[in-house]
Amino acid sequence: MTQFLTIKAGQDGIELDEYLCQLYPRVSKRELRAAVRDGRVRVNAMVVGPSVRLGFQDVVSVDFDEEALDEDHGWSAPAEPPVVLYEDEHCLVLDKPPGLPVEPERWEPQAPCLLGALQLLGDSPPSGSNYRPRLVHRIDKETSGCVLVAKTVEAERGIRVAFDNGLVTKRYFALVEGELRLPAKTSQAGAADGWLALDLPIGPAAARALGKSSRDQRHRQSVHKDGQAALTLVRPVTHFRGFTWVECEPRTGRTHQIRVHLANEGFPLAVDSMYGRRSSLLLSELKTKYRQKAGRPERPLLARLSLHAHELDFPAIGRQARIVVRAPVPDDLTRTLKQLAKVRPGVP
Repeated sequence: MTQFLTIKAGQDGIELDEYLCQLYPRVSKRELRAAVRDGRVRVNAMVVGPSVRLGFQDVVSVDFDEEALDEDHGWSAPAEPPVVLYEDEHCLVLDKPPGLPVEPERWEPQAPCLLGALQLLGDSPPSGSNYRPRLVHRIDKETSGCVLVAKTVEAERGIRVAFDNGLVTKRYFALVEGELRLPAKTSQAGAADGWLALDLPIGPAAARALGKSSRDQRHRQSVHKDGQAALTLVRPVTHFRGFTWVECEPRTGRTHQIRVHLANEGFPLAVDSMYGRRSSLLLSELKTKYRQKAGRPERPLLARLSLHAHELDFPAIGRQARIVVRAPVPDDLTRTLKQLAKVRPGVP
């Protein structure tokens, strides 16, 4: 049976998916967004997107069975739950390991994912609470580091408002190919001293430029004039011969933004099969007179994106304070940096 709901004063301006989360707290946001895309939720009799903002006296029609949507999703949790870097009554920050997707992948829907770990938390909420962990942003499967999770619908709304108003700062470490140095003058619009501003629009890469299609290339982005505004601040931290360890601060949230901006400048991630030239980094590529051990294949120093979400800085909910959380650089990147310092020392 279809429900018809009228948006009241004080509810206007909320995004449709957030409104539905308040109505159906036991149903995952992923399922609710899918219902919207399938046309089972309409606004003023029209099919809309899940992020559309509702207006005063808009009529939302809902045509789905809550119990059916709330069935077990079958999401798999990783064998070892991600480390909790920070937690309060409103949110938590997890240290996502590389190789763990945030959501189930289309190609491997039964593989472990971060949502599976959160589902386990949500299945055993604190007594008497409306605890329902939900992601408020995402990072790539092969990227490690900080992921912010809201515990309630109210917390999610507050955090999303902070994101929308530019009050959340995300910083990444990246190992890039090439020796990136700041220009003589770094006082650019949007950049503090010591940072390089990459202010270049980003959008989906032209289909003709992709050549043979593949599942990995479907989400490829590029810098072009018809793209959306995108700003990334970059500063070199450590130089090696042929490589640079850099810190990046994306001021906007475009798909693959850091990877696209760095590659466009001629400094792709050292390991990035989509925008760079490697799917892994070998010691034999770095060390002269490298000797292969007999009977043993060489193992990569790094076999995933050389990108790490190392810091989140966001406003606390319900009090005048800011929360800064840092994820330690994981072992695979640490080993790579040690080897580079040993065999490829650079000039500061």
